[in-house]
Amino acid sequence: MAGVAGRSGGGNRTLTKIDRTDSGAPKGKLVKPDWYISGDAMTLEEIHSHIALKLKAAGATEASDSTLVANLSQQYLFVQDATLVYAKDGPSALIGRALASRVITEGHKEILGILKEFQVTPSTRNKKQSTESTGDSALDNLFNFKH
Repeated sequence: MAGVAGRSGGGNRTLTKIDRTDSGAPKGKLVKPDWYISGDAMTLEEIHSHIALKLKAAGATEASDSTLVANLSQQYLFVQDATLVYAKDGPSALIGRALASRVITEGHKEILGILKEFQVTPSTRNKKQSTESTGDSALDNLFNFKH
C-alpha cells in the first residue's frame, strides 16, 4: 500500500547473491568499438575511408554511390563537430541560432536516411530490389551494368 511505511510493495523481497568469480583471462576477443561510438575525433578523409571500407565489405556500395558515401561522411563530421560543441558548452550550446542537441538529432536523421539508401539499416536489410527483365536486351544490359 502506497503511503504506509514498510508496505510499498517490494519490502519483503530478498536479493539473491550473484557469484562473480573471475576465471582469469577474458573469453573471446575484445573488439575496439568504432570511432563514432567511442567518441574519437577524426578528419573527413579518415571518416570517408572508414565508411567506404565498411560499406564495401558489407556489399552495399556500387561505383555510382561515391556521392552518397561523401555525403554520409560529411554528415558524420558534422555530427562529430556538433557533439564536441555540446560536450564543451553543455545543454545550452548553440551552433548558429540552433541548439547543438537539435543539430545532432537532425544530423542523425540525415545519416539514417542515407543508410536506408544503402539498405544497411535493420528495416531495409532484406528489401534489396532485384532488377527484372524488361524484355529489351539493351535496357537489361543498361540496368544491370556494374563496374
